[in-house]
Amino acid sequence: ARLNGIRGESVTFSPVVPTGTRVINIAWNAKTTIAIVEPGKQASPQVIDQRYRGRLRVPDGGYSLQITDLSQEDTGTYTAQISIAGTTDPIIQRFALHVYKRLTESDIKIFPVQDSVRTVNGTCNVTLNCTLQGGGEDVTYTWNQPAESSPVSGGASILISHRLGSGVSPVTCTARNPVSNSSKLIFPQKVCEGNILQQGFLLQKILFTF
Repeated sequence: ARLNGIRGESVTFSPVVPTGTRVINIAWNAKTTIAIVEPGKQASPQVIDQRYRGRLRVPDGGYSLQITDLSQEDTGTYTAQISIAGTTDPIIQRFALHVYKRLTESDIKIFPVQDSVRTVNGTCNVTLNCTLQGGGEDVTYTWNQPAESSPVSGGASILISHRLGSGVSPVTCTARNPVSNSSKLIFPQKVCEGNILQQGFLLQKILFTF
């Protein structure tokens, strides 16, 4: 089974045990043996790997194991080795956990691609790029304009044409990962007109130098 977790939150592994069997214990393994769970006991599981101390729970006093305060380092494969009374061969069940960050607007960075701003006959063309601060895994990007009902671009970059002096609606970049999504908007005219002002300042500086 594959499970997606969120940094700082919790995830619960719930193995399936055949009816009519009596479970002696469940040994939970990742890169090491992390804990031993004895069903029916309300006390905390026996923690073996100290990296998990204080973060493991048996939520129903049964077979499940909950890990709290998840971090990126918790990503990996977890194995439940279920010892059954009357048999020497344990039941093995595996869970693939991938931990992601819950995205917020402050994680998203929008900027014009270097040297992409071009102005011809009063029309500014600029390529905008959308990324996540610090990067991220399994992230997809979509660009929208509020006036449009459908996405205008799928991908991290978008080419915008802006008529200088006209009022253009902002464009919005939405970043998504398997556990969350967040959006941020930018006004193309600010990028274009800011670039024009900067070019004018540089031209004045060159003329003044001569």
